[in-house]
Amino acid sequence: MEKKYMLRYFLIIGFCCGFVFISGAQNNTDAAYFDLEKLRTVKPVNVSQLNTDQYEFSPVFYQNELMYVQSKTDKKRFRLDDDNGFVLKLSTKDSTGHFIPGTYFGGIKAEGFFDGPSSISSDGKWLFVTRNQHISSGVKKEREQKLGIFIYRKAEDGWVQQGGLPVNSPKYNVCHPAWDDQHSRLYFASDMPGSFGGMDLYSVRMTGDQNWTSPENLGPNINGPSNDCFPFLNQKYFLFFTSDREGGKGGFDLYASVNKNGIFGQPVTMDGLNTTSDDLSMILNETGNSIYFASSRSGGKGKDDIYNLYLEQNLMLKTPDFTTVKVINRENNKPVAGVKMLFKPFSAGDAEIVETNDSRLSLVQEIELGSVKESDIFYSGQNGELNLYLPSDQYVLIAEKDGFGVSRRLMDFNSEKKEHTVYLDSIVCKGFEIIFEDGETGEKINKFHLEPVSSMQFIMGKDGSLTYCLAKNQEFLGEVTADGYYPRDIRITYEDITSEGQVRIALDKIAVVEENQQLPVKAGETIVLRQIYYDYNSADLKSEAVLTLDQLANHMLRYPGMVIELSAHTDARGKESYNQGLSLKRAQNAKIYLVKKGIEEKRVVATGYGESRLLNHCKDGVKCSEQEHAMNRRTEVMVLSHEEGLNFKYNGE
Repeated sequence: MEKKYMLRYFLIIGFCCGFVFISGAQNNTDAAYFDLEKLRTVKPVNVSQLNTDQYEFSPVFYQNELMYVQSKTDKKRFRLDDDNGFVLKLSTKDSTGHFIPGTYFGGIKAEGFFDGPSSISSDGKWLFVTRNQHISSGVKKEREQKLGIFIYRKAEDGWVQQGGLPVNSPKYNVCHPAWDDQHSRLYFASDMPGSFGGMDLYSVRMTGDQNWTSPENLGPNINGPSNDCFPFLNQKYFLFFTSDREGGKGGFDLYASVNKNGIFGQPVTMDGLNTTSDDLSMILNETGNSIYFASSRSGGKGKDDIYNLYLEQNLMLKTPDFTTVKVINRENNKPVAGVKMLFKPFSAGDAEIVETNDSRLSLVQEIELGSVKESDIFYSGQNGELNLYLPSDQYVLIAEKDGFGVSRRLMDFNSEKKEHTVYLDSIVCKGFEIIFEDGETGEKINKFHLEPVSSMQFIMGKDGSLTYCLAKNQEFLGEVTADGYYPRDIRITYEDITSEGQVRIALDKIAVVEENQQLPVKAGETIVLRQIYYDYNSADLKSEAVLTLDQLANHMLRYPGMVIELSAHTDARGKESYNQGLSLKRAQNAKIYLVKKGIEEKRVVATGYGESRLLNHCKDGVKCSEQEHAMNRRTEVMVLSHEEGLNFKYNGE
């Protein structure tokens, strides 16, 4: 055992020092940042193409290649130990995407020195190499040589040595570099004075062209009386390292820590990777789903082998600046997995305070549709949660899944709130039959054509018949036509369905204009023109309205001094502001038609009243029949100025 750790000290894996342990810290909230369950279910694979019967360890990503340390077996060149001496190797991938046996990493070899664990910047311009330092005059034993980090810079003709890290010293070890691109910071291991125990993890920052700050110990959460080494940074938040602290499975184990507000938290043990043997020098690709590490576990080819573990998704479930969106079934308060989610950034217009049906006040903002841009598609996990990072902004979240109603809500990523809950309503539809009735007599209309505008569910009966089925928070939109009746746009909600499973809708008979019915002539006189209809959700005139408007145009041509107000009205269903705008457009289109028929524009005042002038009690929140709502849907003509008249009448069948 003593020889093994003496050897590994020089190989920059172990350290010839006593083993003192601190208690583990696996039971902490930071474990929620990692998919530890996935680590336990996926088995690491030995990268046999790289491994020999000696030591392979400390893998490093170098662009699309893999750099690693390999021990030598040439006994004539290395005298420290029969197994000792090591170099840097560089492996490329073959056509199948697998790494092939590495070749020497050229351009940095120095005579009499061993190259060990290294790190390289993502742009490939800076290389940091662990290497044994010169033997000082007072050092008689080779094992007393100290390790240092040496810096290389890429030039056109190869790597140029820039000297050693200023913190290097012949009195202690400085090794295991890990470069952080985002913060220009180098992490490393050292047993320099002031350490908590054996080897501690430190960092220094490059402030200029090789100007370095003083070393900073990563603190007691990371370091202790044990040996902590082989740091690796991923996504600027996650520190992976190796330690022989108490609480592991034995020997050296792999740990991770999360940087929150500049402080690394209590380490989390990578249980799925650790064994009773030594497990060390873990790295992780940018997408977080491919892990490389070294291990002396049984079943390998050599003393330490390089292993790979591939995950289907990121090992990190979230980062400290992630927002968590949790999807809950409103009925049973349980999480909903597999919910499709889109986040659409938008700019908000002027806010308006409106009164809802239950007399509460709501703040309504209009979305500028031109600013809406769909995000990538995300899905909630098995726990109903989605962890993601989006730039600070406001977003419209659209969440949908089969069997549930679509949820739309505004989310503010500018706030400090990091957790949001979205409730989905299960689609439990209510079957119903639509009964169309004569608006005057109440008699059932048996022959009609119903054209649905919105999608609809159906329930099939035992006899094969289909019944409409409507869920909460859904509505059925359509258009019905029947011989002898004006076409009708219909809107049915879940609440409109009676306990008997019926919805009754009244249709108005088509009116025939005759000359003995008085059209308005005198100022203040008003007539309701119910036979002016429009296409669904549109201000376009239907063909049935032309007959009535033609009669009105002829009437106004007969009395050229007549000035009228042409006003459109809706029922109370739907958004008030929408009804107001739609009624105005309908009145304006009727006016445009009259002008085309020869009526001077100044003689027609088009007004949209929306739902502001109801003829009965059917306001928002009041339950009314279709016949009662129909009374409020009308077009009115009021004479503003004139004295003469013309007779016409409606001839009903």
